[in-house]
Amino acid sequence: MKKTRTMKDPKDKKASRGNFLFGVCLVEFMHERNLIVYNTISGSVIDIYKKDGYKALKTYASCTFDIRSLPLRLNLPMIYKPLDWKIKKNTPTTITLNDIEGGYLNSFSGELYNSFRLLTSHDVSTFYIILKNAEAMCNVLSQLQSQVFEINRNVLDFIKVNRNRLEEVGLLVDRRLSKLNIQKASDKLRSLYFNDEVVKKEISINSLLNDLLKRLQQARYEDFILTLACSYKDYKFYLPAFVDFRGRIYRAGVLHFHERDLSKCLLLFSKDKYPQLDKKELLSKRAHLACAAAYKYKKFDTYMKSYNWYIKNHNKMKKNPLDISDNMLIELARKASDPFQFIAKYLSNDRVTDDNRIVGLNKVPLSQDAAASAYQIMSYLLLNIEIGKLTNLIPSQEDEDFDSDEYLIDDEYDLLSEDEKSQLKYKLKDLYLSFKEELLKFLKSRLEPNKYSIIQSGLTRKVVKKRFMPLIYGKTVHAMSTDISEVYGSMLSKKDHYKMATLCNEFFIHKCPDIANLMNLLNLIGWLSAYMGTSVYYGTPYITTVQDYMRSKKAEISIYDRVSYKRRRVTLRVPTLDRDKRKTKVSTCVNFIHQKDAYIAMKVVEKLTSVTNGDAPIYTVHDNFRTSAVYAKHVPFIYTNVFIEITLYNK
Repeated sequence: MKKTRTMKDPKDKKASRGNFLFGVCLVEFMHERNLIVYNTISGSVIDIYKKDGYKALKTYASCTFDIRSLPLRLNLPMIYKPLDWKIKKNTPTTITLNDIEGGYLNSFSGELYNSFRLLTSHDVSTFYIILKNAEAMCNVLSQLQSQVFEINRNVLDFIKVNRNRLEEVGLLVDRRLSKLNIQKASDKLRSLYFNDEVVKKEISINSLLNDLLKRLQQARYEDFILTLACSYKDYKFYLPAFVDFRGRIYRAGVLHFHERDLSKCLLLFSKDKYPQLDKKELLSKRAHLACAAAYKYKKFDTYMKSYNWYIKNHNKMKKNPLDISDNMLIELARKASDPFQFIAKYLSNDRVTDDNRIVGLNKVPLSQDAAASAYQIMSYLLLNIEIGKLTNLIPSQEDEDFDSDEYLIDDEYDLLSEDEKSQLKYKLKDLYLSFKEELLKFLKSRLEPNKYSIIQSGLTRKVVKKRFMPLIYGKTVHAMSTDISEVYGSMLSKKDHYKMATLCNEFFIHKCPDIANLMNLLNLIGWLSAYMGTSVYYGTPYITTVQDYMRSKKAEISIYDRVSYKRRRVTLRVPTLDRDKRKTKVSTCVNFIHQKDAYIAMKVVEKLTSVTNGDAPIYTVHDNFRTSAVYAKHVPFIYTNVFIEITLYNK
């Protein structure tokens, strides 16, 4: 907060030009309401008002509440349009991030500067960013942050009406937990725990305390998000866009699509004018929204299966009164992968009039996620057709086995065009399910039957994805072993955990030798650059990142802790002039892939804006694109064409 000279006490003749009463008044305000107490350095409470001949000791303010409940450095959506990102006047030929301005209306300094400037990374000394096409990049970011949003009132009202039921089934945490004092609740839990011998034998106090803290934090988060949504429900608002050192796009705050399921379900695109849809177009877009709702429940290998699942459940709920239908919807949502987004899309597609449905089809965000984008990029660079098909980068013609007798088709389906019906039957590949099947075959001949049975019982798609998605980003065998131990625990020994991690790594090299070799090549290039004493350069047509990891050394200093009133030693890491070869090596491949990923995302936004003359709403979460059902058909074609245009950018 900047100082203002209007807070001076006019009666205080001795007040100098730099003295202000705002801070004093604020402290007194907090003290009167028992938010803080005054302590001396010894910890005894003293009177802050000086008496004649009395010299007050040094006084400190201590909070009477848990400071972890404060939303520190909270970044809220803007109800006024953010400033467009643009190049400052009189900039040099080589444009860096210091030559770009925009985003939030206020200027920031100090620690907050890193959160609100174009570059969000905190370790700014490691990277030097050169903008090669600064104007195009600024246009993309300005387009993204100029998108207007509004609160989804249907979902907000549904949650308010059914909150007790949502808490009962576990979709929301009991709201009363958000008001508990963490310290008092922890002390009460400890007291109950140590007085119950049965509970002490079953679980540790640390596990209970961790679970309590998670629940309290979750309750506070949910209560805050719903309160924030209520505050913004009458406003149109904007979400400023920023990038990291690789060019990946981020947003600030808690109410945006980078956040959790509850935040995402409360957001709608907002526009003043909407394109008109005839009956066939309306049915087509409703089918898209129906499939999107089903995919928030679970994954399907064809759009037809997702559409059919939605129609079945929609018909069941439609026959019942509203209160029963609400309960049926909540019961379905309990099993959904993204329960609140599933509820949001169902309400937007079902409980609206035809006129409002047209508006809703333009407002409701549809998520179109790239399937294993890192593997897509690698398959393109290496012309690996098999991985390209498994990641759906290359279409697979495998819809001949479709049997219409398996499906319950409604009257609206018959009105769709043949092309739209064909798209619903298109079979989607899943890279990680394919990896799972082949990994089991690979492990069967290399493990003892009893250990293989244990591994097979716990090997789900989620487990496989957690092993092989980070692997392409340089995850080590040791780190993979730690993840495996979290899944299988005491069922396998530590030696078995490490052996399975080693076998997973061997399988990856066996399955994708060209990708493994390219990863090693990129990392070795980074290591060689560091060994030769030079930086590592990553380039796209938008941005060049100059990476320079330096070693750091430990330095211990002594500080005085005003909370515990004791001196303690802390360890700082001081950078040196020696390049960190190990860190450079392990990060080169991941930074290379992420920068290509970021470029693809920006290019898709740029082309979609151009194709639709700026009418299409658009939002990105890295390689996940969100637009309305009306414009969703453009994204896959644009995404594929951007891949076709990609070349290794070496200048």
